Amino acid sequence: MNLPTPHTGTALGLTAAAESFQPSLMPTPAIDQGIVAGATLATSGLAARLVEAGIGAGIRSTGLPDVAVRGAVIAVGAGTAVAFQQRKGESLGRAAVRTAGTVMAAAAATGAAVRVVKIVGKRVAERIPGGRWIVPTATALEAAAVGAYVVKSRLDRFEADGRPQPELESVAKSIAVAGALSGGVTAVISAERAGVRAVAGRTPAPLAVKAFGHSASLAAVAGTAAFGLRTLIGKIESGNNRIEGAYADPPGTTTVTAGPDSPVAFDSLGLQGRRFVSSATPGESITALMGEPPRAEPVRVYVGWASAPDLESRVDLAIEELRRTGGFERSLLIVVSPAGTGYANYIPIEAAEYMARGDVATVTIQYGRRPSLMSADRITPGAHHHRLLLEAIAAERARTGSGPRIMLYGESLGAHTSQDAFLHEGTNGLTDLGIAGALWVGTPHRSEWKEQVWNDDRPDTDRSIFARFNSIGDVRALDRAARDTLRIYFLDHHNDPVTKFGIDLAVQKPEWLGPPTERPATVPHTQQWLPLVTFWQTIIDTKNAATVIPGEFFATGHDYRADLAEFVREAFEFDDVSAEQMERIEAQLRASEIDRADRIARS
Repeated sequence: MNLPTPHTGTALGLTAAAESFQPSLMPTPAIDQGIVAGATLATSGLAARLVEAGIGAGIRSTGLPDVAVRGAVIAVGAGTAVAFQQRKGESLGRAAVRTAGTVMAAAAATGAAVRVVKIVGKRVAERIPGGRWIVPTATALEAAAVGAYVVKSRLDRFEADGRPQPELESVAKSIAVAGALSGGVTAVISAERAGVRAVAGRTPAPLAVKAFGHSASLAAVAGTAAFGLRTLIGKIESGNNRIEGAYADPPGTTTVTAGPDSPVAFDSLGLQGRRFVSSATPGESITALMGEPPRAEPVRVYVGWASAPDLESRVDLAIEELRRTGGFERSLLIVVSPAGTGYANYIPIEAAEYMARGDVATVTIQYGRRPSLMSADRITPGAHHHRLLLEAIAAERARTGSGPRIMLYGESLGAHTSQDAFLHEGTNGLTDLGIAGALWVGTPHRSEWKEQVWNDDRPDTDRSIFARFNSIGDVRALDRAARDTLRIYFLDHHNDPVTKFGIDLAVQKPEWLGPPTERPATVPHTQQWLPLVTFWQTIIDTKNAATVIPGEFFATGHDYRADLAEFVREAFEFDDVSAEQMERIEAQLRASEIDRADRIARS
């Protein structure tokens, strides 16, 4: 008698999916939680199926009974996990071997449990009228009860962490989304397998046809995905050239790019560049807010992707614009490496323009036209753009024998590309180019330069000049001597998933999920690392980390607006800004953001 019993992949996948209903770095809406659970179910189930396929192949090739092969797999998997216990600074390959062993043992053990259920169920069913359906029904009910208990226990962690527990309706919606996602993936895979088997069964070489069929299916899926991604990227990049009604006319001041006498065409700046140069703080606003006349008109130089045909030409154009606008005559020059779309955060620049009383210039070059999450291939070009610009600025200062103090600013992907301009040079790389300091905000986890200076013992790195902060309060807690030596400020929130997400989360427990008693308050004390689960949780957290409301500044996740002005004052050494002036600057930054959002919404 054949009984409908749960598959090993389904059993392990459901267990992992239930684990995903635990707290993570950011609040997770119901649909997003469903995506996390569904992705976890699908990927964990696939891993279990691969292990089961290996066990089946072992049984067929050796002739040994299932229990022997399965026991061997459990022993090898568990032994591998023990032999490759996690250690500090381990390679990703070592972590992958350990996790593969853990998954092997778990899948094989789960398969054994499923097999026991099937054998016992079959024997019981043969002795009970209607047993064919009684046993699987009882099994399903038991699994549902266990699953409900596991989900409930994970939801209880929210209360233990002092967080609001998701409502029952929200959990039900998440489970429905997870089921639909996993069911859709399963249906597609099943249909593909059935189709290939049907075709192969009508041929004289079914194994070869199956191999070719599966390969062709995989190639078709990959090709379709690649085409869809290219199409999406093309639309996004085209949208970067969209003209907005609020920013349709070139600026009327000579101290910004695309103003009168500028060789740079306004429409070549792209959407982000046009917004940026049109938002320079006028002198009369500085007077009104600071209560004193401006020392100069602030300079903003922006070179768009379409402003010149190649990298070298863009750098030359930026230097020419700095000369024309008087940027080299200001006392401070802020070199910004923008985010993937070319976006340069207005808040720190506007704050600096007020604090410097206009005696400041900002320059940035666009190196991409799509969101940072889709710009992994633009990191190296972005770092190269930034490096050549800094070298050109250094050459100009050497030629004239004078020039402004140089500070760097980068946020998110912009922080990554700004830092990687100094790869393998440590902090000496900044000093050699005459850079006074840097403020880097929300640096992505994969920044190689950051890892070098933080984790390697390098002779070219001065550890006393940089530090990482969660808030301005951390800076103020330092003694005066430590604050005076700082030149490089990393502003990274403890609960910012952008600073933590990487492929390593799929196979390696991160340091930020260390002992609960040692975690910062904003990192859930009850969150536990699990293979694949934490990876999917954090990638969705990354998507949700920068959801903001214009004018409402917070200091959480990837939203750094609440602390930015204070960090600008500290890092850029604006010591002559009073507490009253800071209050007015903070209020103005919020008002400017609301006004900008309204103008964009009306465009």
